[in-house]
Amino acid sequence: MSTAKYVILSVILTIFFLGIAGCGGLTKPAVTKRYYDIGPQRTNQVQAAPSDQTLTVRRLRVSPMNAGRELVYKTSDTGYDSDFYNAYFIPPGDMLSQALRRWLHATGLFAHVVEPASLVRGDLVLEGNVVALYGDFTGSGEAVAELQFILVDEGTAETAILFSKDYSKRIPLSQRTPEALAAGLKQAMAEVFAELEADLASALP
Repeated sequence: MSTAKYVILSVILTIFFLGIAGCGGLTKPAVTKRYYDIGPQRTNQVQAAPSDQTLTVRRLRVSPMNAGRELVYKTSDTGYDSDFYNAYFIPPGDMLSQALRRWLHATGLFAHVVEPASLVRGDLVLEGNVVALYGDFTGSGEAVAELQFILVDEGTAETAILFSKDYSKRIPLSQRTPEALAAGLKQAMAEVFAELEADLASALP
């Protein structure tokens, strides 16, 4: 084989193998993502006769830092990371709103618990903000959840505020892993919902 033909063949083979590598060769590992549900579920249904009031639970607003689907880790006093490979199954605002409606429906405190899109107009309206929802990995590891709730009586002319409170939970983690963080956040939300249930029972007219 002449030198010129040898050079041409070498160039062609080099381009061919580079093309395979650029298109993702067989040795390139597949991307694996894991999804989590942190919406707690009330374990028992109250059988007491419900009141005649209907509660509208608006979608929980989530702070921009935690509104995405990726899990968020605090790594230093000023540093945060989001985890592309570990995420919530649906956006946390939707996930926690659905879970909260299910939880409050199971309490028996209200005749109906509906979402804002319902054709049924609620007597009372519950609004909430998720201020913080992340894993604090600056130390041994904690699941951090901070929420604010306000209950409004829309049946009054002045739209009276019946109840308002902030909740904060820090759950120690057994490991600094995404799985442990998701479990810790779910426990934190269950504790917040349980306290909110007791506070709503005291605040109802």
